[in-house]
Amino acid sequence: KPVEHLENATKATAIKDELMKFFTIGKQLAYAGYLTLDGIIFLDGAGAYKFKNIKKYSEYASKFWLAGIVFGFLSGLYRSRQIQICRMTVARGLSHSGEAEKSNARTELKAIDKDQHSVYKQLLQDGLDMLIPSTGLGYLNLDDGAVGLIGTVTSIMGAETQWRKVNK
Repeated sequence: KPVEHLENATKATAIKDELMKFFTIGKQLAYAGYLTLDGIIFLDGAGAYKFKNIKKYSEYASKFWLAGIVFGFLSGLYRSRQIQICRMTVARGLSHSGEAEKSNARTELKAIDKDQHSVYKQLLQDGLDMLIPSTGLGYLNLDDGAVGLIGTVTSIMGAETQWRKVNK
């Protein structure tokens, strides 16, 4: 899995929008770091190999995880703003168009609304997910029950998103 994220970071160099490129590469590299360290932590926990500084590896893994989520969240905020600008442009065209153009604009607005909804949902999921490593790193002081509930909610959100993708 870390290799996939490194490959995705390489592919992201082709993104034309420089800010989106930065966010995407940052997210992919952070997740590659997180998953690499998570694998080391797994090996230690399974007893396959005992590492001397496992607590440090765990801290670094949480920092990489948080960084990946933050890059994703910033990407979502940026994407949301782009969608809002596109929406305003299309909506402006509604008032200065004939019926055929208005019909096309309405169809386009529906697609924009659908895209905006998915971006907002991802922002919510990322916002909640940030709380988990932030608590593990001591940046926040949430109890284990709250962290568990947040993890459950975001897992369900992610599963629902995957379900929709697979069952289109």
